[in-house]
Amino acid sequence: MEKSQPHVVIFPFPLQGHIKPLLCLAELLCHAGLHVTFVNTHNNHNRLSNLSALSTHFPTLHFESITDGLPEDHPHALGSELLIALKTSIKPHFKELLQSSLKADGVVLPPPTCIITDGLVTFAFDVADELGLPILSYNVPFARYLWTCLCLPKLIQEGQIPFQDDDMNVEITGVPGMEGLLQRSDLPGFCRVKQSNHPNLQFAINESQTQKRASAVIFDTVYELDEPCLSHMAHMFRKIYTLGPLHSLLHSRIGDVARSLSSHGGLLKGDLNCMKWLNSQPSNPFFIKTVCEKWKIGLQLKENCDRNDIENVIRSLMEFKKEEIQSSMDTVLKVVRDSVAKGGSSSRNLELLIQDIRNMHARPQ
Repeated sequence: MEKSQPHVVIFPFPLQGHIKPLLCLAELLCHAGLHVTFVNTHNNHNRLSNLSALSTHFPTLHFESITDGLPEDHPHALGSELLIALKTSIKPHFKELLQSSLKADGVVLPPPTCIITDGLVTFAFDVADELGLPILSYNVPFARYLWTCLCLPKLIQEGQIPFQDDDMNVEITGVPGMEGLLQRSDLPGFCRVKQSNHPNLQFAINESQTQKRASAVIFDTVYELDEPCLSHMAHMFRKIYTLGPLHSLLHSRIGDVARSLSSHGGLLKGDLNCMKWLNSQPSNPFFIKTVCEKWKIGLQLKENCDRNDIENVIRSLMEFKKEEIQSSMDTVLKVVRDSVAKGGSSSRNLELLIQDIRNMHARPQ
């Protein structure tokens, strides 16, 4: 096995919606010849489907697992126990794994070149500092979401949060690049607390601020679609890579085989389970606002709506907005397709990321 290639260790937040996109990124890096060790919790590793098929197609993709410290019968769902486990039980095992001699087929892999971690796995930043490794932060939510979280201290200072009353239609003006787009109702639920020192609000602030320590941040988005926020964040981070949509970027590199591999490495089985998971998730106001107001490919219902509101929106779509939305959808689709094609923004950023990882590997350890 060639040992001159960089070795990237990827650790996703241990939930389905975070594992799949980072697995796409791992496959893209392996397609470029890099070694990738993909680390899951024992629970998720045992549930992931058809990992052997992925390893067969990508020989430099390797899988490891560590304990999350939770009992086997624990639901392992998003909640305080999982977050506590990330910061306490998982951290020492992740560090120990990085310090060990990672192997594939009995052959010792090169020492880790860098870590790519989910933006929610903030303990990995401490581990990276302790081991002297570069760390790159991957963000599942919209770039606009992270940017708004980074602006939370400013919003608190300006008195825009916590809210002074119950009017959810008040415009939020303290997020540059989002002028005229945000209302109170669009902010995440943790912004609706009564005190600025509320643990949930402070958790969101601390988690987002931690990402400033990263060597780079990665977004599963298209630069042209999120440019206003990305241009502001460029002053906060050393580097930003926009690699979205990752599944489309992967398809552009490996062709139709990406479709046959897309069902591998999943925790959920069957469309009905996927829909149950989707229905259990809180609504994403940033996604809704972006789709409706910025990209103009959807219509937004107010927070508390009735049958008449739904009827009016559907009537508006069918009678007045259909052609406008169709035109906007065609425009967005072209931007996305261009971004993953050769020479497009996401394609170029992937090449830059790969080259930067190679440069990290070339530097003396």
